[in-house]
Formats: sequence, structure tokens, C-alpha cells
Amino acid sequence: MTNFRIGVMYDRDWVPEELPAFARRAEALGADDLWVVEDLRWNGGVSAAAVALGATERLRVGIGIAPAPLRSPALLAMELATLARVFPSRLVAGIGHGVREWMEQVGVAPRSPLALLEETITAVRALLHGERVTVDGREVRIDGIELVHPPAEPPPLVAGVVRSRSLELSGRVADGTLIAEGHGPRDLERIRALL
Repeated sequence: MTNFRIGVMYDRDWVPEELPAFARRAEALGADDLWVVEDLRWNGGVSAAAVALGATERLRVGIGIAPAPLRSPALLAMELATLARVFPSRLVAGIGHGVREWMEQVGVAPRSPLALLEETITAVRALLHGERVTVDGREVRIDGIELVHPPAEPPPLVAGVVRSRSLELSGRVADGTLIAEGHGPRDLERIRALL
């Protein structure tokens, strides 16, 4: 028999105060995973994940998808480390490009979205593994940062991407790939080949 997981998503249009009850109900009904959405102007993914994790006992919670341009890799690693230490083995961190127009609205659109995503995932992973990190990349600059409290078990970092070059990048640097809504079985053959 094949092992599989059942996951549900908390829609971004639903109000945050109903998330704890939704998470508890999903867990009671046997869901394995709950994905919370981070989109500009809706909810923060890290805070939503903390709410869902705190309301449940075994549910794995995924952040789908933290836009790399909105977050310093050091700050993102600090937030993920906190959740991973308090809720070991129950977090999956999705990181993506973010919607270009939204990133432009807040003045953080990168010159090279691919470089930013790769440098962010690489830096966050190293920080979560307790490494001292220095990056002088095309988009990311970090000078000798090391987390004081890295998690014993770093959470998986998945790339939330759909375009060809981004999928290739995900296959190289991420622990998995999260395909956003709007893409289904017809797309999987192409996606798997690129990964």
C-alpha cells in the first residue's frame, strides 16, 4: 500500500479568528496537513502557521507561500526556527517569488527573482542547520549571521513555483515543490521533468 497524506488549505479570504477551530476540526477529521496562505494584504503565513500549530497536537502545517522579496532570509530563518523548536516535525516552509505586481507595490521587486529565490532558500537552510552564514549574492547580503537557537530538526523548505526555470531551481535547491492552485494533473508530467 502506498503512503499518502491528506492536506487541506485555509482559504486566504477566511477570517483569521476562525483558523484555530478550522485547524482543530481538520485534525479531528484525520487530515495530515493544513496549508495556510501568505498573500500580500491577507494574512501573514508565519503568524497563521503559529496559530494553527498552537491550536492542534499533531497536524503538520505548511506555509504556502512566503514571498522571498518580502522577507529577509535571516528574519525568516529566525521565525521558522522558533516554530520548528516549539512544534518539532510539524512545519513545512514554502518560499516563492511572490506576485510581481504585489512586490512592486511595496517596493521590493528584485532585479533577479531567480537569484533571490535561490539565495534565500540556500541562506535560510544553512541558518536553520546552525551554520554561520555570509552571502554576498546578486540579491541577498548577509554578513556572518548564525542563529542562537537553531532547531534540532530543520523544517523542509519547499519552493512554491510554476514556471520552467523556477521549477529547475526548485529541483536543485529545495526539499520539494509546492504547485499553486490552478495547476493540476495535466501539468504534472512537464513539472516532474523540469524538477
